[in-house]
This record gives sequence, structure tokens and C-alpha cells, in this order.
Amino acid sequence: MKDLVHDTIELEFRFDAAPERVFEALTRGIGAWWSHAFREGSKVSLDPRPGGAFGEVWPGGGAVYAVVRHLDPPETLILDGPMGMDGAVTASMEYTLDPDGTGTRLRLVHDILGRIDPDTIADYRAGWEAVLGISLRDYLAGK
Repeated sequence: MKDLVHDTIELEFRFDAAPERVFEALTRGIGAWWSHAFREGSKVSLDPRPGGAFGEVWPGGGAVYAVVRHLDPPETLILDGPMGMDGAVTASMEYTLDPDGTGTRLRLVHDILGRIDPDTIADYRAGWEAVLGISLRDYLAGK
């Protein structure tokens, strides 16, 4: 059995959109741009209130990957849950948004605790870079 480990993924992105617009996209608009789904044909959604679910729904089923622990628009969103990560006992994703000139700086800190191998951490890092650094950026740019 793998040892219990703690790891952290920290990433930062800059968007040419106001914090309010980025926060709205991260919460209510997530289904329009979130590019990763565990099931084909599923819909990703986030219920933007404390205790609200982040997950996928597909015909005949669905999954909750995290719940909203803290919500302070347009500055902070914290989700707790394994995010579908095999071996994760728990995880926390903290999104912090700060004005940056005419845009927004978004910082993600994804803390993970579980029996997780380094390849899984690398895969999730790459996933975050694609989902936030490409999909969200393109959505906010109107692409």
C-alpha cells in the first residue's frame, strides 16, 4: 500500500477580465467552458453557495467532486473534495482573485492528502493548466 502523502499544486494565471467576470465564470458559468469531464455527454456545474456541489451529471447518474466551503465574491472560492483523484483522502482547492491593472490575477492552491503517486499529481497539475490556463482564458476572451 502507498504511504499517505501531502502535496500541493500552486498555479497562477492572469486574465484580461475584471475579477467579477472571472468569478462569475468560475462559479455560475463553469459549465460553458470547463473542458474536462469524466463521462462523455456529462454536464459540469457548480452551485455557488456554501455547501453547494461541484460535479457532473450524466444521463442516469452523476458525481460530486467537491463542495463549496467558502465563498466571498469576487475574491475567494474554496472547494473541498477529492476532485475524482484516485487515492485522495481529501483535497482543498482555493481560488484567490486579485485585480491586476485592467485584468485579474487568479491563484489556485490545490492541497491534496492521500495515497497518491507523483504521476497523478503531475496529471492534475497539467489538467489545471489546461482547464484554467486555456479553457477559462479562451472563454473569457470570447473564443
